Formats: sequence, structure tokens, C-alpha cells
Amino acid sequence: MGWSAATAIRMAKRYVERNKPKRRKHAFAFAGLLRCAHDGCTVTAELQKSKYVYYRCSHGRGKCPLPYMSEQEVSDRMGEVLKDIYVPEMIAQTIVDSLQSDSARAEAERQKRIAATQQRIAALRGRMDQMYEDKLDGKIDDEFWTRKMNEWREQERRLE
Repeated sequence: MGWSAATAIRMAKRYVERNKPKRRKHAFAFAGLLRCAHDGCTVTAELQKSKYVYYRCSHGRGKCPLPYMSEQEVSDRMGEVLKDIYVPEMIAQTIVDSLQSDSARAEAERQKRIAATQQRIAALRGRMDQMYEDKLDGKIDDEFWTRKMNEWREQERRLE
């Protein structure tokens, strides 16, 4: 038994919505990096009084004895853990080169998508102009013209 097209579209939209990255209101330094030492839950960040950042257990498994920690305290403790780690220069340079390469590749891909989108917008506007000429020449009726123009304007809006 297959799904109807409408059902498949609804399911695809839900899938896309579920897999979008979360938009964060604040960029906390250690967001998503820490786990609670007591119960393994994620550690979450909170902004207090619009300027103080505190980290705490998310209490995903119930009440937890982990106290709130200021961002400075977390930073100091992370610094102690990381201070003795040594990365050889060659490895560090390889990492930097890889990041730069990935960044350049991502930028090239972004530019390619922008160019393709601009090309699609230009083609769409060309169709709209031609459709207007056809309307003026009496080749198409007003109802068809209005319907297609509304569809194309919506496509144009989404592309922009």
C-alpha cells in the first residue's frame, strides 16, 4: 500500500523540519561540549541578568547534585585539563590546512549555489516577461495569466 502524494509531501516537510539545525539565541562558549559527571546528561548554559553565563546539568534523568558553574569556572577547569596537551607543529599545520581547504570548498559550493539560484531567477523573470507579452498579444486569457504569475512570483520570492 503506497502513500498519497500529499502524505509523502507532509512526511518530507516534517523530516526537513526535524533535521534543521537549532537556531540559538546566544552563542555560549561551551554549548554542546559538556556532559554531567554525575548522571551523563547534557550540560546546558543559561544567561542570568542578561550578562552572567552559568552551566548546569539539564536534569534529564531527574534531580542532580551538580551545582551551577559560572562560565569562568568552567573555562578555568577546561584550561587545566587541556594545558598539558601538546600538538606537534606538523599536525597543527595539517589541521589548519584541512580547515582552510574545507572552508574554501564550502565557499566555492556556496558561490555555485548562489550563481545557480540567480540563473533560475533570471530564467523565471524571462518567462514572466514572455508571458506578459503573450497576454498583451491575446494569446492567453487573464485567468491563466494571473494564476501562472502568482505561482512564478511565489517561486521568485522563495528563490530570493
